[in-house]
Amino acid sequence: MVRDFVVLPKGVARRHAEVVVYVRSQYSCPPTEDNHVLCMTGMVEGWRNGVNRANRPELTAHAFFHGDIVQVRVPDEAVAGFLPIMEEVISPGAELYDVTFEVFVRSSSRRTVDVDIGGEHSFSSVSLRELHYWVPNLHKYARTPFVIVTRPNDDTSLIQAYRGAVFHNPDDPITYTLEVVRDSGARRYNADPKLDDPALVADLIWDWAEERWDRLNELRWSKSDSSDRTSLVQSLDD
Repeated sequence: MVRDFVVLPKGVARRHAEVVVYVRSQYSCPPTEDNHVLCMTGMVEGWRNGVNRANRPELTAHAFFHGDIVQVRVPDEAVAGFLPIMEEVISPGAELYDVTFEVFVRSSSRRTVDVDIGGEHSFSSVSLRELHYWVPNLHKYARTPFVIVTRPNDDTSLIQAYRGAVFHNPDDPITYTLEVVRDSGARRYNADPKLDDPALVADLIWDWAEERWDRLNELRWSKSDSSDRTSLVQSLDD
């Protein structure tokens, strides 16, 4: 999958529709010499040179310059390395907008994990900010509103969240089923009761990605084993 970003002057747009209008207004304009445009020119060229030296053409990012905006297309497998550099080089007078997920990007750390959203979108890294945007909007991204996060080279454990219920009463609040799987499914833990705060769900998934267990172990968990026996446990170590 390819992620689309746009670098634009700070303050010219606040919402997705405004970003679209502003970007279109720049299409017929020659590239300016604004600092963020010049910085992105050098950054993309440097990235392309590094990719060529490493013989990794699949990591090539493409930039398109119009007026005072820069449109950038980044392969998902390159986002973890490309995005932090892009965040650093844009000037204080510019902003970075994630077109794919319709959200402004603020500087944030990333973790190298595999992310599956509804079986329709996959990514090889994630930031806490992205999780905070994705979790409450899972139903917008996929017909089946779930997110699964796994670690590379580890097929024995995962964390996943499902938004809502199969048969949801419109008058009921939206809840999230949060599950942690260990030992290739021999141990499955479901948060009990279900969670109703998407921000907390995002935080807990981030904690799992960082292998921080304090908040996760504060929850009550229903544990199922390979024999489908279920019991309430105090922590994910039980």
